[in-house]
Amino acid sequence: MSTGGTTGAAVTAVILDDMKDHLRIDNTDSDDIISEYIDAAVQYIEDRTGRRIINTSDVDYFDSWGSYLELSRYPVASLDSITYYDNDNAQQTLSSSLYVIDLESRPTKVFVEYNAALPGILSKLNSIAVNYTAGGGTTWAGAPETIKQALYLLVGDWYNNRENSGEKKLSDISYGVEALLGINKTNWGF
Repeated sequence: MSTGGTTGAAVTAVILDDMKDHLRIDNTDSDDIISEYIDAAVQYIEDRTGRRIINTSDVDYFDSWGSYLELSRYPVASLDSITYYDNDNAQQTLSSSLYVIDLESRPTKVFVEYNAALPGILSKLNSIAVNYTAGGGTTWAGAPETIKQALYLLVGDWYNNRENSGEKKLSDISYGVEALLGINKTNWGF
């Protein structure tokens, strides 16, 4: 399976002012570097947990139907479509009457509807595409508090420890960050 989609830029635009308040910065001199840290922290958090922070369009690719399709991002707000390549190498859209989505499971799973017969697919990589929207809502306010606090801690740490020297190793991620992210992790986080 392979995946696509990103949240970073959407989050950065929404939380730059919140982050500057957290860092006690009242000018625009550091906006660019803070934005870069926010983007990196969002990517780290999303990769670590398998969660999207703000609603983002995603697509996961599969090689075969299997007993279910497990989506890589959580929470899933909507399943937009499932497309596949049929045996004639023509792209088709799977009827929504043929599947059911379990929005409560972590990670989210798409199951074949009971007694439904799935169409044949072309035997090739990424022959099935599941297009969906994942995230905690359309605004930063919808993100879990633990995710917000982890983001503040990461960006604050990176902003205050910019040099790769000194007593603290920059490769060390705060235990607090890991604890906050651990309770939000799905099976897809690293």
